[in-house]
Amino acid sequence: PGDEPAWPVWRLYGPLTGVKIGVAGALSTITMDVAAGEVITIDTDPLAQAITDQTGRPRYPAELAGEPFAAIPPGQSIPLTAEVAGGGRIDVTVQPLYHRAW
Repeated sequence: PGDEPAWPVWRLYGPLTGVKIGVAGALSTITMDVAAGEVITIDTDPLAQAITDQTGRPRYPAELAGEPFAAIPPGQSIPLTAEVAGGGRIDVTVQPLYHRAW
């Protein structure tokens, strides 16, 4: 849904290494290990772009490489890609965006 590009918010739950996330061939590499018990939140929206740990401490931009973050095109369903090693997990949320009269 939506008529504006949507920007994923990724949450990485450690332990993870070699993290690559993105959409349709545009992968961003997170150049840090996520320790067991650590949670890294990656907001890809250019208006609020941030990489923070569970304490709210900024971890951006020094720990990002590869392609810039990519949006999900409006009104489309495309695959998201997550490549990791380790016993952790990744969650992703997407908030559809719409044109409004105000």
